[in-house]
Amino acid sequence: MDNAGIAWESQRATEFYANGELVAALDVLQQGVERRPDDYLLWAALSAVLITFDRAAEALEAVQRALTLVPDGPGALWARVIRGMALLKLGRWEGWSDVMRRWELSPWTGWPQNPPWDGQGQPEHLWLIAHPNDGLGDCLQELRFIPFLQERVGTVHVWAHQDLHPLIRTSFSDVHLTGAPDPDRVSVATAAGPPVGTTPWLPLCGLAPRLCASMTSVPTQPYLRPDPALIAWAREWLATLPRPRLGLCWHCKLTAALPNLRTMDRHALHTLLTRFQTFTWLHLHPESLAPEELAALPGLRLVPPCPDPLAPPLAQFAAIISQLDSVVTVDTAILHLAGALGCPTLVLLSRYSDWRWLEGADRTPWYATVRVVRSPIEPGARSLQQAWMSVIDLTSAVLQNLAAR
Repeated sequence: MDNAGIAWESQRATEFYANGELVAALDVLQQGVERRPDDYLLWAALSAVLITFDRAAEALEAVQRALTLVPDGPGALWARVIRGMALLKLGRWEGWSDVMRRWELSPWTGWPQNPPWDGQGQPEHLWLIAHPNDGLGDCLQELRFIPFLQERVGTVHVWAHQDLHPLIRTSFSDVHLTGAPDPDRVSVATAAGPPVGTTPWLPLCGLAPRLCASMTSVPTQPYLRPDPALIAWAREWLATLPRPRLGLCWHCKLTAALPNLRTMDRHALHTLLTRFQTFTWLHLHPESLAPEELAALPGLRLVPPCPDPLAPPLAQFAAIISQLDSVVTVDTAILHLAGALGCPTLVLLSRYSDWRWLEGADRTPWYATVRVVRSPIEPGARSLQQAWMSVIDLTSAVLQNLAAR
């Protein structure tokens, strides 16, 4: 097969993947590696798709084939990150060494010139720095380690998105906060970094492998505390609503790498709300809904305006979640927020399953109160809507127990 044929296979698989047709993408890539077993790109792409099917062991074999063909260079870097994700999905902590290289895929000149702190000594100051591409969920997951670092250093400085600042202030004492630029408004390559100088520092979203020896040693107790004033506002408003009261987040911000795979299908969403119309469902998403959209979703309520106009949505949602019976969400920042608050939470996974949720497990080592509900993907099932409906059926079985209380 010539290079044009290889490019066509890769492009076709990408199109299927973008449309949520993962079985079709998998078919194209498996046929491709059979016809051209020496093509690095096809093996690497195959491994990336296999991970979404909870077939991490096969993904690991495929990416090792890719790295045998191209052991070095920019292409190998992408493959190593995939390898790390496959290892972590299998519960193998050594995958972090590869996953930590993901930042090299989006070079940032804002990193300090001095190497990260090696953990030696007791420095007076330590900076925790979020890469511009680190999502709010990534950062929320790692904030649990701040108290452990405060026992070893003087002052902890956090350079992260400003939406995180109110929660950090109310959850941890004596943390110095500096706002990072909004990644949606600046170029990663040119975004400014923090004024660290030669002060010791660590990447905020790389604390787990430095502070934990394995997944079983990750601290899972709740570690975030909302603003007391916002809690009082949420409690007063929620007291007027019938129980059970559940938060719902079905939408994840689309990315180039994972288009449409985390956001719940609208038909599945409508089915969930229709089955449990006696529940109080609260819309936990910073983007509001148009009146016609809200009318099409039975029983869903919008969160009223917050009395503090300066409180970012994350701080408002934290106060509300702390007073709810449960949260039902897709894989997005709301999930990490609910888990960090210790709220009983169902995370719904269709065909895309991030490494954090392991393979085939219904629990996660990151949050003690989070239960994983994933689609039992069947060979030949090509519809993303089918996958979401299977998730809703499983979710309904869990929620029936809540309805019976």
